[in-house]
Amino acid sequence: MLDGSAFPQPHSQRPDRARTGRLRFSPRALQALLVVIGIALATFVLFLYVLPNSQIDAARVRIADLKLQKATLERQNAALLQEIALASNLKTLEIRARALGMGPARSTIYLQLPANDAAPAADPAASADHPAAEDAPATLAEWLAREHLQEMLRQVRQNVSAAVDGVLQRFGAQP
Repeated sequence: MLDGSAFPQPHSQRPDRARTGRLRFSPRALQALLVVIGIALATFVLFLYVLPNSQIDAARVRIADLKLQKATLERQNAALLQEIALASNLKTLEIRARALGMGPARSTIYLQLPANDAAPAADPAASADHPAAEDAPATLAEWLAREHLQEMLRQVRQNVSAAVDGVLQRFGAQP
């Protein structure tokens, strides 16, 4: 048991590179490595500083452009509102209407309703006595509820359409 293996063995001053797993650099190579690592670290820090600042500057430019666009649109909106106010003025409307040949009515047109001289058509006994009574209802409500109102409305639409067509032709617009 005392073969001498229990005693510490003397080691050489330089351990084998394969056994320790450490690389040995000369002082000049170590200095160059530290300079490269320092430059890489400085570049990374500058990149982290410059990138957000450039994005912030781009956002500021975009905000300034949008504010300019907003101001332009607000001015255009104000101009349009002023045009609407001027066009809505009753005096302006009256002047434009007179220029188009419109004006106050000089004559009144009255619609003549048929005379009510017969009983309603729903009563067969009254219809036998007065054959023309089928066309003339007894009350205004009955008259308005029938096809007479529809025929009158058709005639009014035709008259209005003819008048609008005449105005358009007068001013050179094609219907």
